[in-house]
Amino acid sequence: QGINNEAQIAPILEKALKTIAENIHINEQITVNVHGSMGVAFYPENADSPDSLCRHADMAMYLAKEEKNTWRFFNQIEVNTHQA
Repeated sequence: QGINNEAQIAPILEKALKTIAENIHINEQITVNVHGSMGVAFYPENADSPDSLCRHADMAMYLAKEEKNTWRFFNQIEVNTHQA
């Protein structure tokens, strides 16, 4: 079956970000803080090939990076398809 919509994947993304954001203690004096940004695209709704699927997920990730420590779906991006 797999995951095929935002409602199904949102809890997984939330858990992944929460896990990534946990402090990493190297020793008693060093603590590392890591955060993540994720982009999600669905096949075949958002792309018709593996390359375009990765490209669309990448576009969504860069939108998420602007906000930091979140995820975004490709369908949240306004894509300008007008050719001049």
